[in-house]
Amino acid sequence: MKPLRLVPVFAFFLLAALVGLHAAAPAATPVAATPATTATPGVVKSVFAQMPDGSDIEAYTLTNKKGLTAKVITLGAIVAELNVPDKSGAFVNVVKAVPANAAQAARGQTAAVQGRVANRIAGARFTLDGKDYILEVNNAPNTLHSGSAAIAQLNWKAEPPKPADGARITLTCVSPDGSGGFPGTMTISVTYTLTDENALTLDYRATTDKPSIVNLTNHAYFNLAGSGPIGAHELVLNADRYTEFDAVKIPTGVFKPVAGTPLDFTKGAPLSAYAAQRNNAGYDDNFVINHAKENDGVLTFAARVTDPTSGRVMEVWTTEPGVQLYTSGLTAPVVASSTPPDAPAVTAAPAQLPPAAPGLPPGPGGPGVAGGPGRRGGGRGGFGGNQAGFFALETQHHPDSIHHENFPSTVLRPGSTFTSRTEFRFSLVAK
Repeated sequence: MKPLRLVPVFAFFLLAALVGLHAAAPAATPVAATPATTATPGVVKSVFAQMPDGSDIEAYTLTNKKGLTAKVITLGAIVAELNVPDKSGAFVNVVKAVPANAAQAARGQTAAVQGRVANRIAGARFTLDGKDYILEVNNAPNTLHSGSAAIAQLNWKAEPPKPADGARITLTCVSPDGSGGFPGTMTISVTYTLTDENALTLDYRATTDKPSIVNLTNHAYFNLAGSGPIGAHELVLNADRYTEFDAVKIPTGVFKPVAGTPLDFTKGAPLSAYAAQRNNAGYDDNFVINHAKENDGVLTFAARVTDPTSGRVMEVWTTEPGVQLYTSGLTAPVVASSTPPDAPAVTAAPAQLPPAAPGLPPGPGGPGVAGGPGRRGGGRGGFGGNQAGFFALETQHHPDSIHHENFPSTVLRPGSTFTSRTEFRFSLVAK
């Protein structure tokens, strides 16, 4: 088993600062989403709801100087609101609304932090250092997002915000030894920062007192229009390959090229461009991000999504090796393009994306079909009660990495620290 890539804290931020030397941003068409007034950056605390035991679920509203706001709650470290302006300056929440009922909030389709191990583990079991660990089967025959012991179910503890930090909050939880069948007491934190450049930055950190595994992601469901279908949202993915998977969504271990498949968004296409080829089922697929060097841990451009109607643009940058694309609500026709579904419309491609890492030998089979047993459900419930489509871009290590020697390792050992960063950068289409 290859050791988990560990990045010391000082080196992590140095690498982030030097990212321009390793990866170029997409074509510079967006402009800053700037409202007419200037806000005072900071954090405001409130009470969102109560847990079944009567304890408070705290809410922290982050505001940057341009008026963007992000409300983060302690239950599941969920991003409950993310209010972003459109091309006319009107703000709307672009993440799926959170139910006020605590019993439903962390189990719904919300922007919670998933772990200890996000995505699937084959057969709901794994072996580490010669010892077998049995997990909960909640996505038969596999474990998905660590089952009922997921950290999304916990009420995290917030560090008191410091005025000097501006729009920043750190939440921490402790997953006990044996929780969900996983070994070791694991301490996990995520720091949310809403920058004055209109980016929501997520910095993850994890330690353990026994050898264990970790794979963290934020499960945000986005709709850049705020509500309604997302078929016309245009997606660019900086991923030339995907992880082929079997009938129960477990990777075969083969990285396959997206070229010539409904998974090819390298040049940009509406999300519904290939819906007909996937029986209108949408996507639930893991992509291998093109890093300048295999598994380098450098902050890299992963994806860009544009809503042509509102003009909102969201870029995803991450140090993670993969990104899971999940969609719902793609059966609506694409209103912004007349391109046939089997020939994607081409939008402005990234100017100089990093070269793809060397490919592995091709394996049998084609691109995986969408769906699969027990996946997260359909697109009802909406952003404020309305039926809506949504998409998720879950930056993470590849699914079931513990069973694949050729995947970046998810093993974490005592004395080591797992760190990871993802940024959601918001802007507007140039007029």
